[in-house]
Amino acid sequence: MPTKRYALIQGEPKDLEVRWHLLQRQIKLSYLGKELFAGSLADPRLQQGLTLVLAEGKELLIKQQRQGIFAELELSFQGKPLPGSDSDPERKIAAGWSLLYLIGFFNLLFGFLAVVVKLSFLQNLGVNSYALVLGILYIVLAFFTQKGHALALLVGMLLYLGDGTLSLYLAVSTKAGIPYGGLVVRLLFLLFMYRAFRAFSQLRKK
Repeated sequence: MPTKRYALIQGEPKDLEVRWHLLQRQIKLSYLGKELFAGSLADPRLQQGLTLVLAEGKELLIKQQRQGIFAELELSFQGKPLPGSDSDPERKIAAGWSLLYLIGFFNLLFGFLAVVVKLSFLQNLGVNSYALVLGILYIVLAFFTQKGHALALLVGMLLYLGDGTLSLYLAVSTKAGIPYGGLVVRLLFLLFMYRAFRAFSQLRKK
């Protein structure tokens, strides 16, 4: 049964324990060793938001919610998301800049293998020095996103979308076939980056 521990406030001990049984869709929460909730993720109370009262009348909200294709367990203390939890905007933003670094790294790698090593397989796919330039751009945008600049993430999203659109156009025009697997991966990456972009507005409200 997977287990994660959270601090109610950044920097404090991780006294809240959450355990999942993924196949049975069961969840158990305990705080300082005391069980707070145990039951199904389909429990109507979790869909509406269940408030658990801790010591000194402080409140912990647990809520199962869906945002598009993403299902997340919202955990918030005194109205603020727990650090590192599904609803923590900083975690979503970190996922965004991590993807930009990943995309940049693979563009640099494939560009290097095609241009410097002259790997014919990649050259036949049309990989050239353009990939090296893109790789550098993505990494620069990832760096500024990591530093808290939402505009850098937006530019990265648009660049990734434009690059994908161009790649699809070239694939169709040269009758190379539509790379459906690549399209699905690109769409998922864009959705994660969009979540990260929206999280910047959440972060400003904290």
